[in-house]
Amino acid sequence: PIRKVTETDRAEVLFELTWIGDPNSVQRVLTDRLWPIFTAKGFNDDLTGFVVWVIGELCDNAFVHARVPGKDPFGAFICVQSYSTPRPNIQLAVGDLGKGIRASLAEAKNFSGLKDDREAILTAMRPGVSSWTHREGQRRGNGLTDVLKIALGSSSELDIRSVSGRIWLRGGRLGRAVDEGTLDGTLVGLRLFADKVNKASREEIEHALDRV
Repeated sequence: PIRKVTETDRAEVLFELTWIGDPNSVQRVLTDRLWPIFTAKGFNDDLTGFVVWVIGELCDNAFVHARVPGKDPFGAFICVQSYSTPRPNIQLAVGDLGKGIRASLAEAKNFSGLKDDREAILTAMRPGVSSWTHREGQRRGNGLTDVLKIALGSSSELDIRSVSGRIWLRGGRLGRAVDEGTLDGTLVGLRLFADKVNKASREEIEHALDRV
């Protein structure tokens, strides 16, 4: 979902499209299968742990927030591919077939007035925003924020689609896509370069979101 793959790209490690329908198996998949892919591309353990944790958060979003009663399948799709050209990089995608970000956030009264799916995606990227924000004692809502933290701090590429909305990050700037059609659920795509992984500050995130 991030970019067109050309003949000059050389794939080295593939984590094939995998469906995770059991939330209890997420950690095992991340530790046993995804961790070695990131290590092989030169990510140190601290950054690998952070990225793998973010993927886990996105999977958790699918299990906790995205479910549509009576609709199957339920869970998350994961796919990861590593490339050695033009320099070592990893492309990953996490998606679900759920209700979408806007419908999920609407469960919280303070987010019930979002005008469209694009506004919902941008809102969900802000620190601490979740459909559970209104629930006492709940400290959630960092999944998409942490994806943006990595992508923005690392000059990486990010693409988030949810129902009829799409927000992308290129060259350190966020943009809105128009008339992209509709998608069941939510799909997050991220392209990371092994030599460029840093984390943006909260202030940098807020500034980038305010400029869209």
